[in-house]
Amino acid sequence: MAKKKATAAAPTVAPVNLFAKAAKTAAEAPKKAKGTIVQLPKELDAEGKLVGESAILNNAVTNAITADAESKAALTKLNLAKQRLLTYAQQRVVELYAQAGVLPPTPVSVVNHNGESVTYVMADKSQQNPIGKEQVALFKELLGDDGANSVIQEKTLFFFDFATMDQPAANAKDKTVFEIVQEAINSVMATETRLSEEQKANLIQSTCKTYLKENTLSRIATICGADSARIAQFYDAAGTACVRSIKV
Repeated sequence: MAKKKATAAAPTVAPVNLFAKAAKTAAEAPKKAKGTIVQLPKELDAEGKLVGESAILNNAVTNAITADAESKAALTKLNLAKQRLLTYAQQRVVELYAQAGVLPPTPVSVVNHNGESVTYVMADKSQQNPIGKEQVALFKELLGDDGANSVIQEKTLFFFDFATMDQPAANAKDKTVFEIVQEAINSVMATETRLSEEQKANLIQSTCKTYLKENTLSRIATICGADSARIAQFYDAAGTACVRSIKV
């Protein structure tokens, strides 16, 4: 009986230690540079106190850090006070709006017991700031579909694609798409052969955004009736279409 030929044993492969490899990689990573330090002069008098320009410069660092901390604390205090006044003033304006059926005359001053006052400001931004899907949903919940459709509108905005405008014209490499458009803007684009079909197709982009209709904010009492709660909800739904703030 023939003997079977001995098969050579496969070489043993040592397992890779991924942890050791990772540690080595981390160790070999270059340390981040600490940056540059500019040391201020330190001129001292006989008593060891800073003098002259040296004192002014060194104290300026301390003063800057102290003032920055104070200004941040003051800003936090200011914003907290403004928010409290904004909440109260908005509530009162809504109540007055519901009672009179028209917006209260401006300016709206908020006065304390000392006769000090701040101004409550309402800015109509309904034609600049679009409203989102969540806001549309709030209007529909508040006014129903028909009521919401009576106060909102969709606008399709067209614009040039800047990336395409910067490209070399496909069939006129010495000119950009923008330069060709400048020449051809008053011509029928379909007859322009120096642009590729892809460039023509991508040149003008569009986006559809939803806005409140013009003069809507001046008709809230009519839309919502003499109901201050519904008027307040309308303002909340309007969001940035009506910017409200306290001006000191």
